[in-house]
Amino acid sequence: MIRGQFLLLERTSPDSLGGRFLVIPFDEIAMVKFTDPLTQPVLEAAGFVGHLSK
Repeated sequence: MIRGQFLLLERTSPDSLGGRFLVIPFDEIAMVKFTDPLTQPVLEAAGFVGHLSK
């Protein structure tokens, strides 16, 4: 979920203290890792331009 400059993420399983939610300001996000393969059309739909390597 998004509110203003914040991103709310829900964990699928709780952490060691039982927490399931994270609130992160967008300017603190330094990296995002995708574990599923992404295709050129999906990235273009998200606003990225350029070409992926073959």
